[in-house]
Amino acid sequence: MLTIERCFAALLLLFVVALRSAAVESFVHPGGLHNKDDLERMRRKVAEGAHPWIDGWQKLCQDPLAKFDYKPTPAGNMGVSRQRASRDAHAGYLNTIRWYISRDDRYADCAIRSRL
Repeated sequence: MLTIERCFAALLLLFVVALRSAAVESFVHPGGLHNKDDLERMRRKVAEGAHPWIDGWQKLCQDPLAKFDYKPTPAGNMGVSRQRASRDAHAGYLNTIRWYISRDDRYADCAIRSRL
């Protein structure tokens, strides 16, 4: 027997499922500094040699943390290694940007090592 309560519960369930599906498709990570459009614009502008993008790219390439041979220094105790952890995270971010713009997999590998 279909009661008003069961109809309401079924409609509520469908509504929640629809909301969850929509939320999954449009999720944007709250900690992300750039979206895909931003990264594509950076890559295109650097490839074109457009200012100020190429200027920023050249500074990035000079940063010692943005090198594919950067060696992270993880430690088990965050209390004594907080600056090192911050530096490693920053190196991971910079190498991720360098990989995305250049498509040189050495930077991706470094970014992964810096986040482990």
